[in-house]
Amino acid sequence: MLETGQILKQGREKQNLSVQEVALNTKINPRVIKAIETGETENLPPKSFLRGFVKTYAEYLKLDVDAVLDSFQKEMGSTLHQPKPNSSDGHSSVKSLSITQSITTKTLVVIGIVVLITIILMVRQLVEKYEKDRITPEIPEKVAELQPESKKENSAALLVKKEEPSTAEKVQENIKKISKNESSKSEESAAEKQKPIVKKTKPEPEPEPEKITQKQEETPKPEKPEETPKAKTAIKTQGPHELIIEALDSVTIKFYIDDQSLKTITLRPDETHIIKAKNKISLTVSDGGMANIIHNGKDRGVPGVLGKPHTIKFN
Repeated sequence: MLETGQILKQGREKQNLSVQEVALNTKINPRVIKAIETGETENLPPKSFLRGFVKTYAEYLKLDVDAVLDSFQKEMGSTLHQPKPNSSDGHSSVKSLSITQSITTKTLVVIGIVVLITIILMVRQLVEKYEKDRITPEIPEKVAELQPESKKENSAALLVKKEEPSTAEKVQENIKKISKNESSKSEESAAEKQKPIVKKTKPEPEPEPEKITQKQEETPKPEKPEETPKAKTAIKTQGPHELIIEALDSVTIKFYIDDQSLKTITLRPDETHIIKAKNKISLTVSDGGMANIIHNGKDRGVPGVLGKPHTIKFN
């Protein structure tokens, strides 16, 4: 494993990448990366998982994946089941030809389906684009229909303003009223001088009106927000099950194995935990974005959203 680790380490150092950067992008535990580079077999996971990690690491560094896997196979051996050779060479050659033909036909069928799907998607995008182009010219027509009404309203408002008297005319009318009031007051004062003097009595003070206090409107209490339910994921696969949980930060995990009682563990950053079950596993992660899950050698990635709990079931 030392030769394969040196190839990966040299590729990483040429690109000036740290172990932490590779771990974040490939979702591989930094301890596993260091063990692969140094060839420490004690800290390495099982061979089936290790081969997937080496392949992912080589693809991320854009190295020759086939050459890296050949080196891995020479050092660690093959992880694939090798069938026993048949007794007769003729039958084996015929079977190999039939197998290759079936594989080529399957690949051609898959390629044809992919091409059809891409063509359908392209046609759909073009149709949606043309429909949008047809809808957009209808908007200026509606705007043009609305413009005359606004012009009519503006013209009616201008006519109302013209009918109202100007400020200069209002000032002249006020001056005339004031002059009339002054002349009437002077005539009344002259008439009062001719009358005998009468002592004036002080008018009684009028009672002050009671002040009315307005009640302040009671503001309604805000309703409590409803609690969001936990996110759940169910994956139907046949047992047995083997899970590798890699903690990206401190996280608490509760899990059931088959029909056993509830178990709870807390993982620190960069710690891993392996769970094995025959039939089913149900686990709840306190933070769905702080754990990476590998199920039977397949990297499932981060199961949920950062900051929210997430439940995942394998049965």
